[in-house]
Amino acid sequence: MCLTQNPNNRVPIPKPANYDPAYWELFRRYFAVATPQNLTFNELVFVWHLQNGKTDINNNGPISTDYINGAWEYPEANWTRRQEIIREHIEYTQAYFYFLRTDPAVPESLRAEVATWGLAKDEFVKTNNWPHQLYVREARRMIGAYVFIQKDRTEEIEKQDTVGLGSYNFDSHHTQRIPVGSITFDEGDLQAFYAMNPFQLPYSMLVPKPTECTNLIVPVCVSSSHVGYCSIRLEPQYMILGQSAGVAASFAIDAGKNVQDIDIPLLQRRLRKLGQYLTPGDIPS
Repeated sequence: MCLTQNPNNRVPIPKPANYDPAYWELFRRYFAVATPQNLTFNELVFVWHLQNGKTDINNNGPISTDYINGAWEYPEANWTRRQEIIREHIEYTQAYFYFLRTDPAVPESLRAEVATWGLAKDEFVKTNNWPHQLYVREARRMIGAYVFIQKDRTEEIEKQDTVGLGSYNFDSHHTQRIPVGSITFDEGDLQAFYAMNPFQLPYSMLVPKPTECTNLIVPVCVSSSHVGYCSIRLEPQYMILGQSAGVAASFAIDAGKNVQDIDIPLLQRRLRKLGQYLTPGDIPS
């Protein structure tokens, strides 16, 4: 979300037509026991300040902008249902901000602070100032020739068929909310902040099993576990893997070979010539 406190460029976040005060009871109970009582907006959402008084807003913890339990259907849904899910996410977010700025259970100082925020009216103008698409971190992935898992990020980070480097941590938001008796559990949050040491991205996680398909290279929905994908699913890695996939595809076409059978050392030499770093030793000191 792109929000602003600039009154000259601020559009109020509307109350959704289907707002249900009862839905927010769990949040009320959270505020009743929250420490400190004078919570600030930046403790409920991450606020990154950008140019021209605008911000990039992201979820922060269990009582935030993530619509927990709301996205499970999305990967397998048809386009009609996907549009409904997108609308449900918008309505949840609208209701979240309406709750924060109006509900008596929210500390008065926080209500007043949230009321100073609104959508930037010169952003996403064709979609009523809301982002034009849902941010899908993770959905369906290929099970390919090699499955990249946790140890490939933390222990076995050197790969003979490396085509690039990654460096991000494990980062997953909550995936489900489960009530058990009088307690509610949010599951799935994973914030494992290792040192930002580089790890190698293997070509074999980009290609299918040769018995299933021989002319496909997948640089985004790569063959990986959920935890392994947490470190891969960022734009810099996508660009690196996309570059590698494009060069590899041209090699397969020119040589008349299956994508699994291309000359990996030749591919690596070509990528290095194009300026790509394949091992930590390639990085200038």
